[in-house]
Amino acid sequence: IRQQEAAQRDATMFHHAQHGFLRGRSAQDAIRTRVAACLHAKARGSPIYNVLYDFASAYDSVEHHILERALRSLGYPDR
Repeated sequence: IRQQEAAQRDATMFHHAQHGFLRGRSAQDAIRTRVAACLHAKARGSPIYNVLYDFASAYDSVEHHILERALRSLGYPDR
């Protein structure tokens, strides 16, 4: 039941295109989604824009106890 609750929370909390750090979604899924969007735009003659972010050190300056408290308040379990 907890897994179902977590999946439901993730489905409503995150955008459908979000792939990172979500159970059941992989890098391969993200690539397939991106390729499909590019092909769709090309078929319609529409421009498509890519925005890439590098979050490799995004959490280095975050106090982890604050981040953990925030995640718990959202329903994520302790480690």
